[in-house]
Amino acid sequence: MRKFLFVILLASLFFSANGQDQKLSFRFDSILFENLVDTIERTIPVRIYYSKQWVDTLVMNVGSETNSIGDLLTGQFQREGFSFFFSKDGRIILSKGYPIKSNFNAEYIDHLNEIAVPLDTIIYVRPMVTENEDIINDEYKLFKIGNPSAPAGNYYLSGVVRGLADNEPLPGVVVYAEKLKAGVMTNSSGYYSIQLPTGQYQLEYRMVGMRTSNRNVQIYSNGSLDVNLMEETNVLDEVIVSADRDNVVRNVRSGIEKINTQTLKRIPMGLGEADVIKSSLMLPGVQTVGEAASGYNVRGGSSDQNLILLNNAPIINSSHFFGFFSAFNSDMIKDVTLYKSSMPAKYGGRLSSVMEINSLEGDREKVKVSGGVSPVTGRILVEGPIQKNRSSFIIGGRATYSDWLLGMLEDEKLSNSSASFYDIQAVISGDIDSKNSYSVSGYYSDDKFDYYREDSFAYGNKAGTLKWKHTFSQKLSAQFYAINSDYGYQLSANQDSVSMSTISYRFNQSIARADFLYFPSPEHRVEFGADGTFYHLWPGKRVPNGPLSEIITKTIENERAFEPSIYISDEYIISNDLTVSGGLRATLFTSFGPNTVLNYASGLPRSTANVTDTSHYKTGSIVKMYPTVDFRVSSRYVISPALSVKAGYQRVNQFVHMVSNNTSMSPTDVWKLSDKYIKPEQSDQISLGLVHLYTKRDIESSIELYYKRLDNLLDYKSGAILLMNEHLETDIIQGRGKAYGAEFMVKKQSGSLTGWISYTYSRVLLKTDSEFEEERINNGQFFPASYDKPHDLKIVANARLSRRFNVTANYTYNTGRPITYPVAFFTFNNASHIYYSNRNEFRIPDYIRLDLATTLHGNLKARKLMHPSLTFTVYNVLGRKNPYSIFFKTENGQVNGYQMSIFARQIYMVTFNFKILGNATDDF
Repeated sequence: MRKFLFVILLASLFFSANGQDQKLSFRFDSILFENLVDTIERTIPVRIYYSKQWVDTLVMNVGSETNSIGDLLTGQFQREGFSFFFSKDGRIILSKGYPIKSNFNAEYIDHLNEIAVPLDTIIYVRPMVTENEDIINDEYKLFKIGNPSAPAGNYYLSGVVRGLADNEPLPGVVVYAEKLKAGVMTNSSGYYSIQLPTGQYQLEYRMVGMRTSNRNVQIYSNGSLDVNLMEETNVLDEVIVSADRDNVVRNVRSGIEKINTQTLKRIPMGLGEADVIKSSLMLPGVQTVGEAASGYNVRGGSSDQNLILLNNAPIINSSHFFGFFSAFNSDMIKDVTLYKSSMPAKYGGRLSSVMEINSLEGDREKVKVSGGVSPVTGRILVEGPIQKNRSSFIIGGRATYSDWLLGMLEDEKLSNSSASFYDIQAVISGDIDSKNSYSVSGYYSDDKFDYYREDSFAYGNKAGTLKWKHTFSQKLSAQFYAINSDYGYQLSANQDSVSMSTISYRFNQSIARADFLYFPSPEHRVEFGADGTFYHLWPGKRVPNGPLSEIITKTIENERAFEPSIYISDEYIISNDLTVSGGLRATLFTSFGPNTVLNYASGLPRSTANVTDTSHYKTGSIVKMYPTVDFRVSSRYVISPALSVKAGYQRVNQFVHMVSNNTSMSPTDVWKLSDKYIKPEQSDQISLGLVHLYTKRDIESSIELYYKRLDNLLDYKSGAILLMNEHLETDIIQGRGKAYGAEFMVKKQSGSLTGWISYTYSRVLLKTDSEFEEERINNGQFFPASYDKPHDLKIVANARLSRRFNVTANYTYNTGRPITYPVAFFTFNNASHIYYSNRNEFRIPDYIRLDLATTLHGNLKARKLMHPSLTFTVYNVLGRKNPYSIFFKTENGQVNGYQMSIFARQIYMVTFNFKILGNATDDF
């Protein structure tokens, strides 16, 4: 129909001159505005610029006799609310809602005369061009890309999208060519590459929290175009979770959650600190075993099945201060992405999730200082340029001074104990040239606790990442990494001088990886690469403390392994509605010597009593190899612009295992590499989801169903000894499990009230069966995992009462976790015994908590020395004594039960935050 109207219009339109003076004679009814403009541009030598949002469905009735294009614009176009401007080179710029003026020079001189103030000196300071003006000027330019003499064809336009304020790369920016109905998305380094045929296009660059920007390009051949986006201060404070709204519908992967720093800092936490880990617990499908517990559980996985990456470096222990604080300084964090399913093929080694934490890069234009102080912690951050607009640094530190809290306790030992932590994080980044950039990041943390005259322990993480990014061509780019991660702890027993000792433990990972991104065509996005991880594990060394100690030095044999992997994935756009993604990851985990391995009699349980002989492996000799292949398959079908359905399947293998019989992660947990007896854990997960957008109200709703099968899960025999055990395989048994659930979520992302409501129903069931009774748990039947919580409701709401004042509340309800109770007494051989229920047959009471926080910002003056803000937090507003655990003691021949709560009352906290030499927009 549009082609027919175009032919009729072309036949009725004729001319006798050029440009704006040309006389036109035509008459037609009900023509789309876009068809009219397209025909005029093809007929006379002018170019007309306008926003498609103004004329999306505009139909015009035009009748004219021997009029010029100027007459047409003055008459018909102005009646539709348009203003226009003729440039000297034959361009017509339309505007809707405000007039375009061409006499800027005279008006600007008049304006300067009006605001002129007599100066006390002879120095004249030229007014600065604002960032706004730079962006607007670029939007009206025509960027000519490539060699004009190149033959017509399909070419690639690539570039990097950065934030204008801090010059940092922006991942997840949509680059869209409306004329072709095609687009791409920037990767984690802000890089994009889009294929365009020869011709002229208007490209749209859009991202939530940033002002949408357009670029007019004329494509002759391959070329590049870098773009800076400006923060949209009016809506940034309203963004809660996830990337661009359109991406949620069109993204092929499901089970992905993204948290930005603004959300992170608004969610109220117990001791006033913004917390990455605790904030992720407000997302559907993510749970924890209890209040202030270290670690988290994702879709039925144990806490060691989550891979936490800080700038691609794995972090073993993600908590400070017994789990009350996250190990990460929120001021240093750019964004956090959690993959609950549809993991990228470049990641492997954990069954349940990948948490990708990206650090900020320093400001490349000026030095800034920020920080915060609360009654428990203090933090400071400094950033600035090394070489202006080329390289920068950023360094942040955090520490606690909480001993005064212990001193207020009534318990004498606790009041004389001490606890502390600190962490330091830094990033240096820069551009070598247009095709090469680099970054160097480091992280160090240290925790100490001294229980008066009894026990003490210290633990810490160290991590470093060297990254080099290189662009080979318009189609191919790569990122290369050298990474080292180290975790260690020391546990000292000081109660008895005869048994005083110190146990030390260390786990080191050295990683090299290369990730490539290739665009063979507009329909394909190919990622491929390789990585290798060298594991070196010192399982434990115990030495005596003091001259009176009778402890004998004992060292557990070191473990070594190498885990090389290669991967490839392809995201294929079959049509505008249907996209599929597939990936493979091949791994050859190899455990090697020097090592000593016990051999056990076949047909009998593994125990030291059943050892037949011993195998000795020399340095470098292979103990055991596990070749595995991981699969990734995802698909997305767009039913309508606001509705899509997604499905996915993934298989993942895990070669590193946390050996612990604690309910939650502990700083002194033992990690174990797969070997001759401990097989890699494996999971298969299928998921199906539906996403719907209510565009007018900016509301997103989603539902996702999943089923997960788990194999070779670790469990332990009764009475297992896990610390300083030379033969752990004799106490470890492996079983299987299944997890399934449904996640519902509704999010509102703009307006004065934002937030989300999520509800998850899920089950996690484990089974450990064996032909040997001592290796059988719960009679070989399925039983709930200790982190099985079927019902989980979370509500987060942020009310922006003004640009300076907002209130945030979050509410949490979940089913109490399973527990094993003593249920009866019996006497046998004149001795009393306790009979326990089946494994995890009962549950502790349900968990309910409400938190409130308010933030008051300083005034909104754009440029001043310091921008302060105050955050008031009330944790556990209802004052509930939520149980962390229930335990039993035999006292005077009776078994008594006790409930332990971490926060049994309201916790009030105030935090003072400041930014020095920054900009007011940083606060919003």
